[in-house]
Amino acid sequence: MAEKKTSGAAQAAASSTMDIEKLKADAMAEIKAEVDAEIKEMLENAKTEAEQILAEAKDAAAPKKRQTKAEKDAEAYWNEKVEIRLFKDNDKYKDDVFVGHNGVGYLIRRGEPVMVPRFVADILRNQEEQDKRTSDLMQQLQDDFKKAEAAIEAKTR
Repeated sequence: MAEKKTSGAAQAAASSTMDIEKLKADAMAEIKAEVDAEIKEMLENAKTEAEQILAEAKDAAAPKKRQTKAEKDAEAYWNEKVEIRLFKDNDKYKDDVFVGHNGVGYLIRRGEPVMVPRFVADILRNQEEQDKRTSDLMQQLQDDFKKAEAAIEAKTR
């Protein structure tokens, strides 16, 4: 009978050990489920926060498209079509003129009246003024050189 008690005690101990192991496994599963739920919640919060930060950054980076009345009027003025006519001859001024502005090209025929945006006419006017200034400067430098050359020749005689 002692054997039966021992084996009964052994069974009880084994059963008790199994119960403890089962309790440990259940507790670990419960802890794991809680940790997984916390991780999932943290990831969702992080994702929401990241989306909010991204939306704020896009809003901050996006240029505001609101124009004042003065800006709209200025834009309308510069985009208004005006008629121009470029000088044409059969020598230096016979080819069409290309004008580029903000990635848009305009090919303008010489000798014919052509409608172009005002800013294109302004570009051509500025170019003409600059050509005149360059020509005047070149003439002035040539005159200065001729005067200096004449002064040197006068001194060497």
